[in-house]
Amino acid sequence: MPAKKKSKPASKKPAAKKAAPKKAAKKAAPAKKKAAPAKKKAAPAKKAAPAKKAAPAPVKKAAPAAKAAAAPKAAPTPKAAPAAKAAPAAKAAAAPKAAPAPKAAAAPKAAPAAKAAPAAKAKAGRVGWHDLMTTDVDKARGFYAALFPWKTRSVEMSPLGVTQRIEVGGAEIGGLVSLPSSEGIASHWMPYVLVKSVDAVVKRAKELGGFAPVPPTALDKVGRFAVIADPRGAHVSPFEMAAGAPTMATPPMGHAGQVVWNEVLSDDPEGTAKFFADVFGWSMNKQEMGDLGTYTMFMDGTEQRAGCTKAPDGASPSWLTYWNVADVDKSFEKAKSLGAQVMMAPMDIPTVGRSAVVVDPTGAVFALFTPKMPA
Repeated sequence: MPAKKKSKPASKKPAAKKAAPKKAAKKAAPAKKKAAPAKKKAAPAKKAAPAKKAAPAPVKKAAPAAKAAAAPKAAPTPKAAPAAKAAPAAKAAAAPKAAPAPKAAAAPKAAPAAKAAPAAKAKAGRVGWHDLMTTDVDKARGFYAALFPWKTRSVEMSPLGVTQRIEVGGAEIGGLVSLPSSEGIASHWMPYVLVKSVDAVVKRAKELGGFAPVPPTALDKVGRFAVIADPRGAHVSPFEMAAGAPTMATPPMGHAGQVVWNEVLSDDPEGTAKFFADVFGWSMNKQEMGDLGTYTMFMDGTEQRAGCTKAPDGASPSWLTYWNVADVDKSFEKAKSLGAQVMMAPMDIPTVGRSAVVVDPTGAVFALFTPKMPA
């Protein structure tokens, strides 16, 4: 989740056990119009292909099953789902750690909008799209539509077939992409990071000891994407927008149902932080959290992009997304009534907000977050 600027040490996030990615998941790519990126094939699963008017749609690792919750650091930190098809399988879900407190309400967000501005305005380095690679699109759509104020629409995305675009606050922020259960990849959420050159990012990732389960791939005139992982196995998708493609827009700050933070959990947080900071051109702002260790904030100038913290013991390295809600406790109870499993019950994160981590009915791990309002 987002944290305050350098001056603000964030309290660590609850360390609930994280779901670790089991296998690589597919990627979603944005559609031509208002469409978001859909997935592409990298190993077992297909790749996502970003769309023109919508922002790129990611495809990644499978999210692990919920485990016992761990104590938070300064911000929630459950495990994120791994990369698309070629990415490794997800393991046990890890509990979130703490992240520094954000300025307004949440940290860096990104979401492609239906009617977005020109691609030139899309700033490299920010997370701009999230796709849910799921083994049951209908079940996932019913669950999230009841939990968040989302609108969805069907979009034909070759070669992915029919995908569901997610819209909130007047902007398209991601998609729901079918992940064949026969591929053995668990459902998971995948974030996309805007970059100037996918080829350069993939090359650098390999030079640093990482790998690319999904090589640079063109997505129907909207751009190119790939899936990379650090040496520890945390997958994420870099996305390069094509000239003339619509850029990503962000719903109003604090809008329920949108992503407010992304965090990577690792058994080697120092090495993982250095890897992603180098690959995406981020600077690092480290904050000591006492017994909880060090929390690293990825910075792009004065803007917070994401965070990195230690994963719970036994949890596989992965990325986790935090979704904004008006009341974590109410949304947590609602999620359970809709069939979600509990990874971490609602917990306060000093100076940051309140968070909980759950696993949706199809197996994808995600966090609920309500920022602490200024006094």
